[in-house]
Amino acid sequence: MGEEGVPPTALREISLLQILSHSLYIVRLLCVEHIDKNGKPILYRVLSQSYLPLDSTIRSIGSRQDTS
Repeated sequence: MGEEGVPPTALREISLLQILSHSLYIVRLLCVEHIDKNGKPILYRVLSQSYLPLDSTIRSIGSRQDTS
């Protein structure tokens, strides 16, 4: 985060996650915390936990698409 505050890309990401959090295929955004540390804004995003490793899930989806 620069001197201007929270970057617009972070705000867009949070906004999109809030909109898409109801999808089964998107990680759920549980909350966003904003603090000032030494005069600099810091955002903490709390996301839902996945019970499956992401890399193996992506590989299994890719292998299913290759066989169809």
